[in-house]
Amino acid sequence: MVALAITSSSLGQQEAHPGNRTNVAHAIIDRTLYVFGGIRPNYVVLGDLWAFNMATRTWTRIETSGTQPGALQHATMVANGTASLIVFGGTDARGVHSNGLFSLDLQTRTWTQHQPLTTRLGAPARLPALERVRGVKIDARRVLFAGGIGPDGSTNATYAWKLDENVWSRSAYTDMPSALHSHALVS
Repeated sequence: MVALAITSSSLGQQEAHPGNRTNVAHAIIDRTLYVFGGIRPNYVVLGDLWAFNMATRTWTRIETSGTQPGALQHATMVANGTASLIVFGGTDARGVHSNGLFSLDLQTRTWTQHQPLTTRLGAPARLPALERVRGVKIDARRVLFAGGIGPDGSTNATYAWKLDENVWSRSAYTDMPSALHSHALVS
């Protein structure tokens, strides 16, 4: 990997890096960019996690444990404050859309798979199987997921995951005016 230092206009070579890939999930916490999964030019779908320290301009592969999301492309990643990362959706190597919802505790580097309920005391929620969905943390309690592509095509649906109650539901926000995927959300 070659990195360009904008302030000094110098190029630097680095040995450890995630390599060529596209369709990654990514999030930024403080001065660290996290990159998960994606697909290589030879169509190998990946399930690794890398961190890029913007201050030192170095990549580090993050070794993790727990119930991991597996190899995915087109997943979405959301920063949950500075404590954890959330990964939802994506497509596996067979082209199957995922409805997996995972969080990574950055302190312990342990993945947890979440199986939200429809209400606090309700049945398990049926999460949509989506790729190219986007998520954004809208407050301390909720993550909003919007749009994406599922088995039936693009969607305009919005969903909310209440972290403290582990409840998944169609969002109280209205659906988007039209179906949308591969977009961006910013908080």
